[in-house]
Amino acid sequence: MKRSASSYALYALAMLADCSACTNAPVDAGAPDAALDGDATAPDVAPCTPAPRPTYVPAGWISYDDYAPCSGLYVPTTPAALPSPIAWQPCEPAANVTSCRRIAPDWTSPSDVPSELYMGADVALDKNGNAVILTSRDYGAVLDHRIELLADADGPVHSAIMATQVAEHLLVGFLPPAFTVSRWLVRVFDGTSAGGGGYVGGTPDVVAPTVHSKFGSVATHYAVAGALGVVDIASNSVVSLLDFNTGAKILDIKTPSLPMTFEWMFRDEVYWQGNSNLVDDVGRWTPDAGAIDFINYGFDPNHGAADLGTDGTDMVWFDETGIDDAGAHAAMAYFTSPYAADPAKLVPRRLRSEIPNTNVGTPIAVGCGYAAFAAPAFVSGLRIVRLSDGWSWFLPNNPSWYWTQALALTCSEVFVRIYIAGPITTMARVALSQLGPGTPPD
Repeated sequence: MKRSASSYALYALAMLADCSACTNAPVDAGAPDAALDGDATAPDVAPCTPAPRPTYVPAGWISYDDYAPCSGLYVPTTPAALPSPIAWQPCEPAANVTSCRRIAPDWTSPSDVPSELYMGADVALDKNGNAVILTSRDYGAVLDHRIELLADADGPVHSAIMATQVAEHLLVGFLPPAFTVSRWLVRVFDGTSAGGGGYVGGTPDVVAPTVHSKFGSVATHYAVAGALGVVDIASNSVVSLLDFNTGAKILDIKTPSLPMTFEWMFRDEVYWQGNSNLVDDVGRWTPDAGAIDFINYGFDPNHGAADLGTDGTDMVWFDETGIDDAGAHAAMAYFTSPYAADPAKLVPRRLRSEIPNTNVGTPIAVGCGYAAFAAPAFVSGLRIVRLSDGWSWFLPNNPSWYWTQALALTCSEVFVRIYIAGPITTMARVALSQLGPGTPPD
């Protein structure tokens, strides 16, 4: 199954790694402004009258108009003003697994009630292998305002931003995962359109955004922060690399002449899914080598590769066979290899089968000798695979609990986006040691 950039229009991304020594500091008032789509001069902005400061905005937060005047965005000024750390509660019985916890909606404000309408979350790992989370906190029975925050899974909050006029400027802080070097990024939608808009971002040692940019087209965009900068994926099939600090375009990674979907960044590499509407493969781009077909099978329409993920030690992907004209697969299997930058040095090894037609172009989570995958389309459930021998554990979906995407693996837990009765989108964590006996490979 292929997925275009436009199908991710309602999501956005912030990723983080190498944050073991993070400390918070006051807002950097001298942070560089990002020009519109790389233009050195931002366009004139019509005068506006700021709305009154909402009573629920905490003390120690100030208006953030760098992104847009009268935007209704607010940011903290000191570490003491940051929101409370992430709290966890036991998962509902519908999860049907022991030692499962999910984010607890414990946030409150003087004039409102907490809500779990859209508790988006994404995860990356710092250099010590600890989970760092970007998540949202919604307020109001109908969304009234939202806070996006970056925090350790079991520690302090590092950065935050609040949207108080969600109909005009909506913050959306999760997309499928990528790994960055000390950077976070949140997509900003302007008005009711998923097109245009921009993003704000920063570093985890500063409590508020230090960079911002607006996209120069009305195409649907999502943005991936990484070691190279910002990868801007637009619905017009143009994928560009932007400077993280200024938003200026550095180069186009691809144009409509190079078909690909679902782009994500690992270190200084960009991976993507697909080659055409008829062939599944995995592509890769680096500044030195450019774009290459990283895993393909001679463009055989009946043999494909999909959903590659890596932690820099191992690579895992789906091997697909028997692909029909509609893109359905007769068989799928997990394959692994030690990490390789050169496709000729991959050493593929089969681990076990997977339920056909569950791949959707999201990378398999890989870490500490395990892989994990859940199909966002509510197809089946969550599978965790041990790379040494193909032994696996499967947690099925049910009408009250859906495992929708495996986000990250530490050496002790798997972090998974979930969709549960409510409806609620949030994140759960499951201890690997409590998964039970498991299933041998087939």
